[in-house]
Amino acid sequence: MNTSYPIYYVDGFNVGSNPSLTGGYTITDNTGKILLREILKGTPDSLITCNEAEFRGLCKAIELAEPHSTIYTDSQNNINWLNLGFPKKSKRKDLIPLARQYNELYIAKSLNIVWTKRDDNLAGIQNEDNPM
Repeated sequence: MNTSYPIYYVDGFNVGSNPSLTGGYTITDNTGKILLREILKGTPDSLITCNEAEFRGLCKAIELAEPHSTIYTDSQNNINWLNLGFPKKSKRKDLIPLARQYNELYIAKSLNIVWTKRDDNLAGIQNEDNPM
């Protein structure tokens, strides 16, 4: 891995239960500095899940990332969604267009998306140290 390219970490969260009315994501750099934290608001009919929050964070990190950068996430599920699309039985068909759009951008930018252990995810550490 070429370390001269930027490195990003992304992690999603929920406020309270999972799913909940409020969730979000954090994106950090390789020092743990928060680059972006966004709050997502659901409705009683469309609650925010942690998977959705993290997936939206992964998409935003792809958008922000410079070509050839590396993005770390602790969600193998979201890496699969990005690479393979949503499973046919997924209840979240609303996120399929987002997965396709960001898959194309991820490929166009030649990004490296890597799974990391939860304990090594700098964005996750920020979420735990600075809860909403």
